[in-house]
Amino acid sequence: MAPALSAGQVIGTYGIVRKVGSGGMGDIYEVSHSRLAGRYAMKVLRAEAGAASEALTRFQREAKVTSALRHPNIVQVIDFSTTDAGQPYLVMEFLDGPELAQVMKGSNPLPLPQIVSYVKQIASGLMAAHEHDVVHRDLKPQNIFVLKVAGIDHELVKLVDFGISKISAATATITSASTVIGTAQYMSPEQALGRIEQIDARTDQFSLALIVYEMLTGETAFRGESVSSVVYQIVHEEPRHLVDPNGPIPPAVASVLKRALEKDKGRRFSTVKAFADAFEGAATASARVSATTIASQLSALHTGVRVEAPSRWRLRLGVGFAGLAIAGIAIGVLLSRREPSRAGDTHASTPAPGPLPAASKATPEVASPAAMNPINPAPVHAVTTAIQEPMKRDPAKSTRRLKPEQPKPEQPKAEQPKPTPAPPGAPAPSPPKTNCSPNYYVDPQGDKHFKPECFQ
Repeated sequence: MAPALSAGQVIGTYGIVRKVGSGGMGDIYEVSHSRLAGRYAMKVLRAEAGAASEALTRFQREAKVTSALRHPNIVQVIDFSTTDAGQPYLVMEFLDGPELAQVMKGSNPLPLPQIVSYVKQIASGLMAAHEHDVVHRDLKPQNIFVLKVAGIDHELVKLVDFGISKISAATATITSASTVIGTAQYMSPEQALGRIEQIDARTDQFSLALIVYEMLTGETAFRGESVSSVVYQIVHEEPRHLVDPNGPIPPAVASVLKRALEKDKGRRFSTVKAFADAFEGAATASARVSATTIASQLSALHTGVRVEAPSRWRLRLGVGFAGLAIAGIAIGVLLSRREPSRAGDTHASTPAPGPLPAASKATPEVASPAAMNPINPAPVHAVTTAIQEPMKRDPAKSTRRLKPEQPKPEQPKAEQPKPTPAPPGAPAPSPPKTNCSPNYYVDPQGDKHFKPECFQ
């Protein structure tokens, strides 16, 4: 058994800085390069693991596959060799950030925009691998790193560990509970059933959908006390929050996850990018609907408070004024009908109200004097009469002229014909008869004149 590497030890052109972690097959160290600046990570295969041909094949595959994939969302492998003791190692970029498993730790759902960003980047890295006919086959939160990079306004996601083989994955995940318990929860049905020949890019899609489910709910989709229990659920059951209409997953997002988690891989999305695009669209629509609903509720609440309060006050004021008016009228009527004062009373008694004058029927309604002055109301008939008196019209002044009357010009009288003198000895002529029917005539200006002779 080879001893662990220590700080300051030099392996080829790399110097050991510190040990940063351990995996199932080896240990990981932070190293520096003798000629290049920067931080690097060295993954060293343990001697006992290296003795197994299966583990060595997986380690070599990881180095070969990852170094061929040049993508910002996939860890970059720089070198591959062996130590003086014969231990294989590979050197990759140093990932200074937590695993996604640590980000999700605490069983708290992640914000939807953050999940969308992670899914887009994970899908982008997987698509680069799938285009090179490489299937990750072991996608889980422990193999996804989240980094903060200067100059980038969002967290950068990196995928690691592309070395697992189809045969070793199926055998290990089903038979070895000590090494598979974390991985079994993210397997696809074809993996859980050991159907190695059916594993393809849609297998990674199923695993990614399970990770998304966990980010949305804060819990894994399939849980059990044993590996066999988890495997049974993966093959036969649906995650409970996908069938719960009141669960934490919006309906539009749930429909996308249901398709990506189909037991039959032929019914899933055609590519992992298609799944990521559908998820982003559903998540964006759900967030927009939620924001609109909240804004509408706040607006309705604000409108209700602003409108309702004045309505209540108007109602109260109206009732109050109506009560005062009724009370004033009642007091006025009672005072107007009270009995004459006693002998020693210095105040004059108020006469009983008599019938209103006929002219009052033509006058407009006048507010009750008691309502106008409920403290000291005057007699109803006296006040009403006093109001109505000035409204009586003088018949002599009732005629209104639209225009002043213009004097009519004097018309000349018609000349009477002179009588012709009668010859001597002739009888005297009888006086001319005047036509007095009618007894007037109308001049050319249209004025009427009476005939004087008709009145002699």
